[in-house]
Amino acid sequence: MATDFRLFDHHLETVALVDYRREAIVDIKTMLVEIDIFEDLFSNTLSASLVINDANGLIERFPIVGDEYVIINLKTPTLDETIDIALKVYKITDRKYTTEKNQTYTIHLTSDEMTKDMISVVDEPYTGYAHDVIRNVFKRYFFNPARADNPEVVTSPAAYIQHDIGVGRQPLEFINHVANEAQSIEYPASNFLFYQDRDNYNFVTVDELISREPIDKFYFADQAVEPDRHVMDADRVEEYQKIIGMSYESNLDTLRALDEGYYSSSMLTIDPFTKTTSASTYQYERDFYKTKRLGKYSAVSERSDYNAATSVPHEKFIASRINNNDWISSRITADNDRSRFFPTRRQNFALLQQAAFTQLNTARLNVHLSGNSKLKVGDVIQIYIPMVSYDDDYSKIYNLFFSGDHGGENSAKFLITSVNNRVNFGANEYTTTLEVVKNAFDEPAISEAERFNDF
Repeated sequence: MATDFRLFDHHLETVALVDYRREAIVDIKTMLVEIDIFEDLFSNTLSASLVINDANGLIERFPIVGDEYVIINLKTPTLDETIDIALKVYKITDRKYTTEKNQTYTIHLTSDEMTKDMISVVDEPYTGYAHDVIRNVFKRYFFNPARADNPEVVTSPAAYIQHDIGVGRQPLEFINHVANEAQSIEYPASNFLFYQDRDNYNFVTVDELISREPIDKFYFADQAVEPDRHVMDADRVEEYQKIIGMSYESNLDTLRALDEGYYSSSMLTIDPFTKTTSASTYQYERDFYKTKRLGKYSAVSERSDYNAATSVPHEKFIASRINNNDWISSRITADNDRSRFFPTRRQNFALLQQAAFTQLNTARLNVHLSGNSKLKVGDVIQIYIPMVSYDDDYSKIYNLFFSGDHGGENSAKFLITSVNNRVNFGANEYTTTLEVVKNAFDEPAISEAERFNDF
């Protein structure tokens, strides 16, 4: 980032309202009180909201009736990356008169695909690899030949052909179903998601995202850390890398973890055709290292009660073809019974998938930065957080669980799961709020007595 960085600075090139005929365009930048743009790893589409101060009767004169688009072009002046999106108006809320000739209200926006999804139904069956099926469904229901900027769908490969039937699902619901059934070639947890960032739609596993290299570093109260424990020299920490605020969204919750299969789970697979069953289990202590991690160490202590649990609080049942004998193989074909010929394979990964998603709640933080148009959901970043302690042994080192004792280059990794880019025009401030998660620790969960000699 360039050295002429200024805190909260922004360049808002365009906020244009396009009418329902796609003919009239009006620049509404001067009417803006606040703009928010939202990306979420667990949401299929983008959303945004505009708080408007209106003394021109825009709603009635333009008019705004729910068929309009808003084009937004926003960037951090010292960055090359630009947030360049077009979203559809779907709701107006909080409409209030401030005077008889002036009113304020909030315009809510969503991706065009969301509104199309609400009026579409998938009835036909699809057979193929999940990445191909998802691209085909997306093109069938969302491609607009009159649109020059149809979004791309970036996919990761699935391992097996699957057969899925729409049965009246909406397209995005059907795509989510296909993603949930897909088995990854490379990542055993097969924790696929289908989500939109400001550039593309993405069909990818969370484990693949976690495996990517961090794109930047950020520091909270960085100056408190001793130089010899610092990843970077103090004079090389850029202003934009300094965190201006932080809070915990979630941290320790063993009851929720038990309920959701964090520590252990079991599954019984039933083959209704051959009347056979197969049982499988997940145990954190045994299977933790089968998923990709944002830290080297387990978040559960070696002597944890949950490692020795004899009962399994989280159970699943699934129906699938598990016995592929010669009699069945000779009679079931892709032509006469596609559902049985291409059965679900969720029994191969469902427990690991569930655990991998649940373990994203190991630590969930909200991080507030000066506006940064580079960061997207799915990015991995490094966040260095000092220990909260006045003790001399701890006060000048990084958080042990999140950054490790010495804060090495391979530590402090977090996955961005949501991004809120906000411009407040009253304060003239552009801020970026991230939700980031970490599914493992950078130091083992051991007592101070065991750790003390390391300092």
